Amino acid sequence: MQWDELVAIVSNFVEIPAGEIHDDTLLIDGLGLDSLALTELLITLIEEHQVESLEQELFSRSWEGVTLGQLYDLYCGPSPLAPAAQQPASGAEA
Repeated sequence: MQWDELVAIVSNFVEIPAGEIHDDTLLIDGLGLDSLALTELLITLIEEHQVESLEQELFSRSWEGVTLGQLYDLYCGPSPLAPAAQQPASGAEA
């Protein structure tokens, strides 16, 4: 899943313009999701967008203080908006 796709899904789900959703937007406080709405969003990501890695932590982790960027990084790969300092330098060995 690409970053823009995640933002579009979240935007449609919470009815907030995509331009107002950023990598540092908090899932609960920033998007105004209560626990039921957050669960519905996460289940949508799991079932409709094949983010199976999210399923393991759906009910076991605390989502308080988690940003959309962190969600993307953990379950979809590094966010394209992540600071350059956190990304491997070009030519660096793995």
